[in-house]
Amino acid sequence: MIPTFIDDWKSGYERFSKSNPNINKYQDIGDPKFAGWVYNGFDTQKNHIVKADYIHYQEIVKSITQELINNDNISKSTILPPDFKAGEIEDMNVLIQNSIWQSIPVASLKDYRPMKTLQDKGSWAPRQITLIDKLNTRFTELADNVISSCI
Repeated sequence: MIPTFIDDWKSGYERFSKSNPNINKYQDIGDPKFAGWVYNGFDTQKNHIVKADYIHYQEIVKSITQELINNDNISKSTILPPDFKAGEIEDMNVLIQNSIWQSIPVASLKDYRPMKTLQDKGSWAPRQITLIDKLNTRFTELADNVISSCI
């Protein structure tokens, strides 16, 4: 995916430059690089990874190492952590569904009533509100990690 993204970025920038020859403020940005990955199976309530998710986690680490880290054609951040992970996010099945249905960022969901179906609204359980707050913190930490890895 990353090599394709890099090719897309280059071709898009080339088209933009040809169409806008007088605009050069973007010429020094846009060096895509691998700045880590995000694991989304972490369980913050029990603070562990279930066996099935752990096996999947190991496969992800193996693929990232083989396809990205050991690929000399992909630029990488110079401050990647040893496991190349930029962060981890709770598996958000119910929350992400509500975020999409209501067009609301996950971090703001607690300010809105949850939808059980597209027409039926309920209320968030206290543990879900706690999770939303944790996710907001995790998103901020993740963003800070990615930004510091890329600058």
